[in-house]
Amino acid sequence: MITSTLDVEKVLDVIVQEVPKVIGVDAATIRLLDAAGEKLILKASFGLSREYLNRGPIDAELSVIKALAGIPVAIPDALSYPHIQHKKAIGKEGIKSILVAPIIMKEEIKGVLRLLSKTQRLFKNREIEFVAAL
Repeated sequence: MITSTLDVEKVLDVIVQEVPKVIGVDAATIRLLDAAGEKLILKASFGLSREYLNRGPIDAELSVIKALAGIPVAIPDALSYPHIQHKKAIGKEGIKSILVAPIIMKEEIKGVLRLLSKTQRLFKNREIEFVAAL
């Protein structure tokens, strides 16, 4: 049982470090909604530069909006996807494909998990289902 903030932080760190290995991607982030449920706050990351992580909010990105509605979104070509924010930063970081999934706890959406690949790829249904089930 997770009993403290420190335990939650450790769990989130394990998720962002281990899930990319299982799925075969290069990086991951977890952003959780603030107490008001209005803004996403970066809580854990793996495989990304500090510059990329500080690029600005992603709350208005369509894939994030869908994930916050409970719908996972796979983006095979991030640079040509019309509804992505911060394309320049994504290009500079070398990100080609993104999978965005809701984080659901006790039947409530608490945030989003983003998996990022520096290789362009199509995410398989079983990968999407696995990530959505976390």
